[in-house]
Amino acid sequence: APFACDKCNRKYRSKGAVVYHLHNECGVEPKFCCDYPGCNFKAKQKGNLKRHKIRKH
Repeated sequence: APFACDKCNRKYRSKGAVVYHLHNECGVEPKFCCDYPGCNFKAKQKGNLKRHKIRKH
């Protein structure tokens, strides 16, 4: 992949994907928390939390 994040060196296929990563993922604390009792899962994206709940609970 020709595009890489300057902070973490993760590689992407487009510059837009790197920009999205920098604004929404790299160094960003997870803000979506699973509310299932005893589960400590946290996600940076709402869709990832939804997928977690479907697969694990």
